[in-house]
Amino acid sequence: MAHSLPDYTTKYKLVRLFSNMDFSEFAARINQMVVYDRRGNIIWFDDFEGGTLCWVSNGSGVGNTEVLSTDQPFIGSQCCKITTGNLNNDYGGIVREFQRPPTSQLGIEISFTSKANIDRYELQFTYFTGTTSYTAYAGVDTTTHTLFYYDAAGAYQTLASNVLCWVGNYFYHTMKLVVDFSTGNYVRFLFANRSYDMAGIPMRTGVSAEETRVLTGFRCQASANGGHSMYVDRFIFTENDI
Repeated sequence: MAHSLPDYTTKYKLVRLFSNMDFSEFAARINQMVVYDRRGNIIWFDDFEGGTLCWVSNGSGVGNTEVLSTDQPFIGSQCCKITTGNLNNDYGGIVREFQRPPTSQLGIEISFTSKANIDRYELQFTYFTGTTSYTAYAGVDTTTHTLFYYDAAGAYQTLASNVLCWVGNYFYHTMKLVVDFSTGNYVRFLFANRSYDMAGIPMRTGVSAEETRVLTGFRCQASANGGHSMYVDRFIFTENDI
């Protein structure tokens, strides 16, 4: 601080002393998880460093597994290894349920490796109110080089074209989906450091008496026979997202 002035003053420039970096930057520099998109307040995160996989399987087919692994972590020493079923179009994935947060604009983010013979990678959001279900899916297709989302009619639509998704060991992509359950609309989707505006695009809704809760998940789909594996790391669930 400048001599004889309080440390919160902005009256004079600091010539030889400098102000503190903001706390989000400080956190990122000490290997904090949120290094991709810092908007929103974290509700829950998983760095897959524990001894138990705190997720339920979201896959299909014979041979589908989801396990903790030290093979190709993004940050730390562990990640989650996902293996699809042994047939073309079989899935691998993870899902986790939460109580509904008090705010309506929510985000989910995950980092993943793109692998040969797996062509679709998808974030999944479902919210049950007790009378209605809201479903929002979005992701990337490495065969068609497109981003996609699940529309109000229950069909997949193209969000963006000519999108590249590099296939390689230890090469992690990150994607994030933000939705507003108070309006029933998508808000935005992030992939490869680009943000895609989805304002006004409605989610899929339906009649459902299931208990109030939020489901978050990730799913990948095989494009060839044989069980195929990829890795995910750094799942982040946020509220008050913009």
